Order: sequence, then structure tokens, then C-alpha cells
Amino acid sequence: MQQNEPNIDASSSDLQPLFKKTQAIANSPDIYRGVKVNQLKIMVDTLRTSVSNELSDARQTTIDMIEDIRSNIQDTDEYRDAPMEAQEHAMSVLDHMADETNQTGLILAVLNIQHRMQSIYARLINELASANRPHTANSSPASPSHATTGKHAESAESTGEQLAETFIPITDISRPSHKPLASVADVDEYLDAYRRKLIEAIQQGKKILP
Repeated sequence: MQQNEPNIDASSSDLQPLFKKTQAIANSPDIYRGVKVNQLKIMVDTLRTSVSNELSDARQTTIDMIEDIRSNIQDTDEYRDAPMEAQEHAMSVLDHMADETNQTGLILAVLNIQHRMQSIYARLINELASANRPHTANSSPASPSHATTGKHAESAESTGEQLAETFIPITDISRPSHKPLASVADVDEYLDAYRRKLIEAIQQGKKILP
């Protein structure tokens, strides 16, 4: 039960009261009296099943996100025009993230992979675009070894200098501050302000990944 405590903290809120109640029974000095042992077993089994289901759901959501990104990348000109080595490198990063998702037993770790997804998506597209560009004598294409695992995938750099970030995730565009949207006019005003921010980024040479 203690091993699952990190997953309880990351799971749906209705499991936390059950976990506390289970802990209270487990720590009770008269646990072996009456039906408390049977109650404890039922509650522990319920917690174990619920946590397993939530972990499984989080994993599946993450795998679906990875496969969506894989499909989106493969559908870009940057991927199609890139050398085979660069294509394989991009796919290997996604393969590693899928393996990491399936191997971890922590819900928080799976959610962290989801959080990393957009930045990895933009990074891979930028690496593919870089692989398509002519390289000077002082630079070379991104090597598969730079982004194959964990943090390396987020900090991958071309040899000697960091890649120019032409592609950025849409989450990098700050949303305009606004009062609560309570009317059609509020929505129009908000969307106009957001549109201006998107256009400004495009005019600065950025390509936005939704």
C-alpha cells in the first residue's frame, strides 16, 4: 500500500479518502478483531485495482498522443524531405518515449511525458528541417545520439550550435489576458487579440505547431 502512495496522490480525488481510511484500519491496534481484516483486504484490493486502471488509462492516453505526433511528423514535408538517418532518429525518439510510458509504474511520470510532448514535437520538426538544410563546415546534421532518451530528447542540439527554432508549439504563444468571457463580444475580442499574437509570431519567422 505504501508503494502505491505516490500513485494515490496523482490519481482521482475520490481515491484519497479511501486510502486514508485504509491506512487508519491498517494502523488500528485492534485490526485483528471482528471483520476489520476482511474490510482491509477489500479496500486494499479496491485501491490496487483503481490505481492500476488509472495508470493504464494514463498510459493509453500518452501512447495515443505519441502516435498522433508520429503521424503528424510523418505527414510533414520536413520529414519526407529529410535524409533517412534523420527520419529514423525522429522515430526512435518517439519509440523511446513509448517504451518509457509502458515501463514506468508511476502516474506522475506518465503525466510528465505528456507534458514534454509538445516541446519534443517541435524539437523533432526543427531537427528534420535542419537536416534538410545545407550545412557549413562548422556545423553538421543532428545526430541520432543527441535525442534518443529522456532529457536528451528535450535538449538535443546540432553539433557546435543550438538548432534555430523555426517551429514552436502553440503553447509557446502566450494567451492574451482577458476578463471572463461572458458575451459574444468578449469572445470576439479575445480571439482577435490571440490572432494578433499568432500573426506576430509568424511574422517573426516562426511556424506554429497546433
